[in-house]
Amino acid sequence: MKNNNDNTNMYMNGRYTSLAEKNPYFNFNYTSSEPNLYIPEISEEDTSRGYIDRYFVKQITSANFPIYEVDVDQYETFKENPFYDTLEIKWRISDQKYNFTESDNSYNRPMSVAEYNSNQINFAENKLVGMVNKLKNPLEFYKKIL
Repeated sequence: MKNNNDNTNMYMNGRYTSLAEKNPYFNFNYTSSEPNLYIPEISEEDTSRGYIDRYFVKQITSANFPIYEVDVDQYETFKENPFYDTLEIKWRISDQKYNFTESDNSYNRPMSVAEYNSNQINFAENKLVGMVNKLKNPLEFYKKIL
């Protein structure tokens, strides 16, 4: 799905394009790239592992540009694009809903999937403003393992 032109600053994008065309070392493909929406498909392997990696991109040339969840290939491409901010987070999808252990090499404590993912959302918001509106449900993709 392409982004809606109402969400981009066409004047600034035109200026960036104009400058890029004058620089022989600039990769012009950066200015024409647009993210495609991606919805993770959870495999049995993901469920057994207990988490998925999620990837997000946001164009920096417009404050109104939406945050897109993308697949790993798009993430790697946009990570190199100077017109986008990117973010990768680990997202818990299974485990005992309210009882797994988080380790940071100094202590272990029980933490629920909901609490862990809520912490990830707060971390993401600090890196990419607007993530709290993108990731509203900390139990998204959660699957209880018996």
